[in-house]
Amino acid sequence: MLQAVLDGKADLGFAYNLPPTPNIEVMSRMNAQLGTVVSTAHPIAHMNMVPLSECLTYPLIFADKSMSIRQIVAEAFDASGQDVNPAFETNSIEAMKSIPQAAAGSPFSAGSTSSRNAARAS
Repeated sequence: MLQAVLDGKADLGFAYNLPPTPNIEVMSRMNAQLGTVVSTAHPIAHMNMVPLSECLTYPLIFADKSMSIRQIVAEAFDASGQDVNPAFETNSIEAMKSIPQAAAGSPFSAGSTSSRNAARAS
């Protein structure tokens, strides 16, 4: 998307986690919440906020490095000073949603609490 705007192939783009780029003006920004998807039976399922350190006590499922959400999650752990080694990595959103239903893992996704709860219910 960024390259398309730079090349003049697009007039406007929507993106997240943009690097500073000459010749691009960011018109508006918003903060997005980082959520986790867990089984309704999981011990953290009904917590409103979960510290990253608490998540480390469970096997974690991460998007693989081909997906942009991976960098966001990795940066969140880095910023909190937490070392993380996911138990499972995948490039499938469906796998990230279905694995916690069968196990105690917890995948991370970008979105609001309501989208987290909707994903948890599916």
